[in-house]
Amino acid sequence: MTCIVAIGNGENVWMGGDGVRHNDNDQTSRLTEPKIFIRDYGHDKILIGASGSHLMQQLLQREWGPPPEMFDDRLARDVMWEVRKDLWEFLHQEKHRSVICDQTTNQIQGVIIVGFRGQVWSIDSDGALCEYKVNYHAVGAGDEYALGSLHTSDDFAFLRNERGGEMRRIESALKAASFHLSSIQGPYTYLEC
Repeated sequence: MTCIVAIGNGENVWMGGDGVRHNDNDQTSRLTEPKIFIRDYGHDKILIGASGSHLMQQLLQREWGPPPEMFDDRLARDVMWEVRKDLWEFLHQEKHRSVICDQTTNQIQGVIIVGFRGQVWSIDSDGALCEYKVNYHAVGAGDEYALGSLHTSDDFAFLRNERGGEMRRIESALKAASFHLSSIQGPYTYLEC
């Protein structure tokens, strides 16, 4: 099971994720590679995490990467639409489809959360690209607990204005999910772009 949390402020995005894999036999294993990562395109960076299939997470980290020319001076929404299309085509390639996609609905097994140009986005299992009015989001098994924590801490202006405050909010959200779900555990990974 997974919990990934992201916060944006219009300029930067912070993301955190748990560090275990929970399989169908109720076994929990600590992971050596994080569930979140950054793709750096020089003038633009994209922060990515995924819930659901561990294989999908690995494929995104190791084999997928949108072409650099996709990142130009267009609006973030237009660039993200192209990123979504590229990612969707990658996951639906014949070699990935049988293990990543539900065979009856053609949906991916999980949700992808993306930080780009200070905004938080998600690509849902049906391929929908979502941008959020509140600039935070969480995906995975512990998302309800994490979102509750993020909503509550959003009222604390000192956390938003303090150096490291957004990362503290993400840590609190992940700890809330861990407290309520034994399948969400540290070590946590934190990234910023």
